[in-house]
Parts: sequence; structure tokens; C-alpha cells
Amino acid sequence: MPGESHPGFDAMSGIEIRKTNRTEVICGFNCKNAEVTFPSDRKKVYQIWYTNEINVRNPNNATPFSEIDGVLMSFFFFTGYN
Repeated sequence: MPGESHPGFDAMSGIEIRKTNRTEVICGFNCKNAEVTFPSDRKKVYQIWYTNEINVRNPNNATPFSEIDGVLMSFFFFTGYN
């Protein structure tokens, strides 16, 4: 169902994603940056990088990063329980 956490991603519940203006080239693709925080510690920031140069529709639909509108190039997952 929309908005539900997919199996295995319970540890990613409640993340906040904030897109930034930072860019970087990864594997020859121009990438954009976003910062990810968790409810348990909003001061700890994780970086993810994504690109719109690879034409894939809804590439993150089944991940905790579904609001990112590009292919993830550098990212992380926490699975299970902390």
C-alpha cells in the first residue's frame, strides 16, 4: 500500500530527505545530492547521490528513497532492527 514501509526496511522508517544544491560526477554521470536524517538523531546526516541522466521511471519506488526522482549512485540501507 502507498506510504507503507516495504519488508526489510523497518529500520529506515521516518527518514527525512532534504535535497541540496551540491553536485558531483560519479561514474561519468552528473549527480545531485540529498541529505538523509533519522528520527532518533536529526543531527547525524547521511549523504546520498543520484542522477537524472539515466532514463529509468520511478527507480526508487520500492525503496525508502522513493521521493528521489533519479537513479541512486551512492546510497545506503539499514535493514532489520537497531
